[in-house]
Amino acid sequence: MSFAYPSNPNQKVLNQSDFFFPAGELTYIVGRSGSGKSTLGNLIVGFYEPATGQVQVDNHPLRVLDRQWLRENITLIQQSSILFNETFFKNVAFGHSNPDEAKRSEVISACDAALLQSTLATLPEGVDTYVGADGYNLSGGQKQRLALARARLRDPPVLILDEITSGLDQVSRALIMDAIRDWRRGKTTIII
Repeated sequence: MSFAYPSNPNQKVLNQSDFFFPAGELTYIVGRSGSGKSTLGNLIVGFYEPATGQVQVDNHPLRVLDRQWLRENITLIQQSSILFNETFFKNVAFGHSNPDEAKRSEVISACDAALLQSTLATLPEGVDTYVGADGYNLSGGQKQRLALARARLRDPPVLILDEITSGLDQVSRALIMDAIRDWRRGKTTIII
């Protein structure tokens, strides 16, 4: 498969690349900045179409799969996730297949898995605190862990994490990676 952005079709971001991600395994994608790692994540979830070749899920081309099925089964969490001018609870609950039915215990459990206990303890109203437009009341690392809690609540069969720990200090990063390895054991996970 190869890919070039439509704005610069002569500059290939991926040039004749083949990837295989085994089901139920944890796979890391490592490379220098600008090498196409994030683009690969966007190709896998169907945000982009490859210039040549195709993305397949269980030997089925992505382009023939139902988009709703795809969204329910493959989740991409990017370095900068969208946060809404809502409560912490609601922002995590958006990961639920039906956000209005997310239970408080489920959201708290997802927050615990993303190591958000100390963050929630410092917020004036805990999980019921409004995070502000695009989460302006939260640090970069707190936003990333909120996005991880959202993914934990969804718990998709395939999860792609694109630099999800880049805003964390070394100790937090190691703890989060340990938690991800435990949580995703036996589930298809791609970490960029």
